[in-house]
Amino acid sequence: RRRSLGLMRFVERYRKVAELPEPLLQPLPLKGVLEGVERLLAPALVQGQVAYTSTVSPPDLIVRADADLLEQALINLRRNAAEAVRGQPGGRIEVVCGADAGSCFIDVIDNGPGLTPEAREQMFVPFFTTKAGGSGVGLSLARRIALRHGGQVTVRSDPARGSVFRLSLPV
Repeated sequence: RRRSLGLMRFVERYRKVAELPEPLLQPLPLKGVLEGVERLLAPALVQGQVAYTSTVSPPDLIVRADADLLEQALINLRRNAAEAVRGQPGGRIEVVCGADAGSCFIDVIDNGPGLTPEAREQMFVPFFTTKAGGSGVGLSLARRIALRHGGQVTVRSDPARGSVFRLSLPV
């Protein structure tokens, strides 16, 4: 229910302006944000037989962010990872969070087939998708949310090992 209300607030704020709303920055315990996203997406992971783990180090890591926007970015990154491993035996997603050099990072790691160089070049372009029925909005929106927070989303991908999407935010 809380996530639904948060999504409704996000949609309403998004509709009021033609771009993403200005983030309402507040200190957030990153572990709590991740737990909320996990509760929301757990049924899809169980149904798809995808193994999932997450770690936050230190466990009391605080990030200054807009809760609704950060959750939406994490949902999009997690869904993207889940789609990459869907139907794959031994599909696995790991989320690793930490801090280094004045920034907080959230790595969403999957053991899917990785990305082609062409897909890596285009993946943040709105409406670009490699998936049948995909909208091409998720990664673009996650990147825009990171940028509105003064951060970024980067990717490392290897066809033999999968992909790592890193959402970085200033501390």
